Amino acid sequence: MQFSVVYWSYKSKFYGDGSVFLNDTALIFEGTVRKFYIPLIQDFYQNILLVKTIRTVPYSTIFSGKKIKLSQDSCQIDYRLPNGKKTGIKFLIDDKNPNFFFLKLEEYMTAAKNL
Repeated sequence: MQFSVVYWSYKSKFYGDGSVFLNDTALIFEGTVRKFYIPLIQDFYQNILLVKTIRTVPYSTIFSGKKIKLSQDSCQIDYRLPNGKKTGIKFLIDDKNPNFFFLKLEEYMTAAKNL
């Protein structure tokens, strides 16, 4: 299942519009990442400074998936990298029914824990 999202600044480097895919075994984040940051020039040369990428996050590495209280359409997911460091991603869900995303995420995480 695919959900359109807008990434917020948080621990990960995703930027702007993107997608989140709910897979049977992992969350897949698709979006753009900054190669490097140049404050004044960044808005004019986004094609040069941004690169499209994906990140796969297995459900078993997620230790926090919650709604943010300021807005019911936003989500913050914290997870562990393979080296053991903690990181996270924050995004705003653009779809008409964001609660469906949270229900499906909870379903997949519960199924992954029972394996």
